[in-house]
Amino acid sequence: MKKVFLTGGSGFVGRAIVQELIKKGFEVKALVRPSYVPGHLRRPEIHPVFGDLWELDWLEKALEGVDFVVHAAATFSGAWEDFYRINVDATKQIYQSSQHRNVQKFIYISSVSIYPHSRWREFSCFREDDPYEEDSKASFYARSKIEAEKAIKDLAQKGNVPYVIFRPGAIYGPYGPLFPATMGLQIGPKKIMFIGNPRKALPLSYVENVARDVVYALDSEKVNNEIFNLVEDETLSRRDYLRFLKKKVNPEISSVRVPKSLMSAMKFGLRSAFSLIGMNAPMSNLNLDIYSKSFCYSNEKWRQIADDIEEVDFSTSLQHTADWFRQQLTPKRSSGLDGFNVVLPDKIKFNVGIVGCGGIANYHLRFLHRMGLVNRLYLADPDPAARDRFSKDYDVAGSFQDYRELLAKSKPDVVHILAPPQFHHDICLAAAEHGINVLVEKPMALDSHQAGEMVRVARDRGINMTVMHNHLFDRVMIEARRIMSEGSLGKIVFVESGYSVQYGSAVPPFPRGYWGYSLPGGLLQDFLPHAMYVALEFLSLPEVESVRAGSNGKIPYVNWDELIISLRSESQTVGDVHVSLSVSPRFQFLNVYGTGGSMFIDFLSKVILLDKEIGPLPKTLNRNLFSLKRSGQYLKSAVVNTITMPRVTEKIFDGSQRQIGLFYRSLALNESPPVSPEEALHVMKLMDEVWERMPQKSFQTTPSEKE
Repeated sequence: MKKVFLTGGSGFVGRAIVQELIKKGFEVKALVRPSYVPGHLRRPEIHPVFGDLWELDWLEKALEGVDFVVHAAATFSGAWEDFYRINVDATKQIYQSSQHRNVQKFIYISSVSIYPHSRWREFSCFREDDPYEEDSKASFYARSKIEAEKAIKDLAQKGNVPYVIFRPGAIYGPYGPLFPATMGLQIGPKKIMFIGNPRKALPLSYVENVARDVVYALDSEKVNNEIFNLVEDETLSRRDYLRFLKKKVNPEISSVRVPKSLMSAMKFGLRSAFSLIGMNAPMSNLNLDIYSKSFCYSNEKWRQIADDIEEVDFSTSLQHTADWFRQQLTPKRSSGLDGFNVVLPDKIKFNVGIVGCGGIANYHLRFLHRMGLVNRLYLADPDPAARDRFSKDYDVAGSFQDYRELLAKSKPDVVHILAPPQFHHDICLAAAEHGINVLVEKPMALDSHQAGEMVRVARDRGINMTVMHNHLFDRVMIEARRIMSEGSLGKIVFVESGYSVQYGSAVPPFPRGYWGYSLPGGLLQDFLPHAMYVALEFLSLPEVESVRAGSNGKIPYVNWDELIISLRSESQTVGDVHVSLSVSPRFQFLNVYGTGGSMFIDFLSKVILLDKEIGPLPKTLNRNLFSLKRSGQYLKSAVVNTITMPRVTEKIFDGSQRQIGLFYRSLALNESPPVSPEEALHVMKLMDEVWERMPQKSFQTTPSEKE
């Protein structure tokens, strides 16, 4: 089995090359950063080489036993020094080392941006032997590719390792950018700025075809020491590509058009202004001709050599691209929602049992009746007074002291388990024995052992179950998932979740015999799920890294009233989860920080803030715009919250109504539950680990005499 060393395997083009190499039976060494190995590189045929292009101390070892090198990595941003070090100097060193190791072939991924677009007329057709763009006219990226190509050709004359240089156009396809390069300047998750006439053609290259061409070249002697343009035989104009995205992916995708003359004036003005302070201006290295003119890039040379490659045809490539983006732009948990409203089938009604008639039952019953979901209602609670309170307001078909009697005699379609967590396990198993679907409040159970048994029994008995993680369905979380699905934040690097219930006084928050004190995690276990499950929306299968606890000594019957948990996901995204019983004022937030922007969610004020830099603007001006935007959104929120103040408590539970509605919809239409039992079980497992890591004697199983 021949072995290939690949740089850039974590990227858009590199991913496609990896897949093609594996399909063709190659063994792969892939350069990856030490902090993160993407999922598509975690395969037996792939051996990670940890490092980056800034420091090449890994290089000699990486090339041991390698037959071919494919160099696809590059930087697309930074100062010229950054472009030179990564795109030029690193390329030279990798090719030189390949020569020392007598590698069979070196393949380099360049770009059509190297051609003299500023000097040639529009509609010119560039061929591989045409000259390079002038340094003063080329972007930093194009200039670095030019220098790298020159270096490869010069070094090839001194060694015996053949090279192949590929020059793709604007690469598109699954896992890539929504708007291909040179289409325009992206100014939002779904908006593109066209420069000049958008009827100008795009030089398109489908990523899977580029990968097939690269792998084909490895074993072909006909391509040695040659350069090839890789573009599709067909293309679209920039305007038509936008129309394709609007029709096939999302109708909200839009554009704004700016004359090239205006962009040229802005570029000149910014360059002049920034030169006074010795800095590179935004857009200073942008070649506007590439964005505003139509050029042809002949692929005839490659077609003559590789006409037997089975490539993906143009229409199919567009369809694959649209299918992938449409799936990515569909927010998680959006099934069954029209905007913020649950879409329920007409005239669906269920016989419903409520086990536990405490305060939370008030909201469950209110939402059930508001949505018209109840046919017959049954209540169970050991306290007759608790049942009587609801019997006055609702038409109750049966009232029971023991939940077992309710289940056996009434056999409802659904039972809401709203009793303390100490009873969730037993009630759930009893409901499963009768074939009754279950909606259970958080925390799911006392521990993951009980929760795991609940999941197993529900699966074995064929009943549907969901756990109330209601804040996942708050209006702000629905909006946050939409933002995430658009890729607005880039790669998520840090998630911060906080939840406070603001006791903070010497008065016991609950009476001495309150069930919360005897949970494995004490009162903290009752509230931690809320902070944990919203964080897990943006952390993929995290593990607990550390646990810190503290106490202000103001709350009787507990040893710890502050808890901070550090998490790390499989993608190396890190997170902090903070629960407080004493901080004032109360807070409930989720902050998500990404490489492309940051999102701040305030669950109490019902505000979501999205901070993204507008690329060409100075950072100071961007920060001022953030402040203005935040002030306006909080002012609007304050007005709305003041008007709706009589319903403030119910607004806190706005996600509960949606989750309840979605669960009943899933029962009626045989869909997946809004929160699966397995998701809730994962939260329970993380909490078990937290309690195990807490300091000794962290929780009291019975209240102390402390007052």
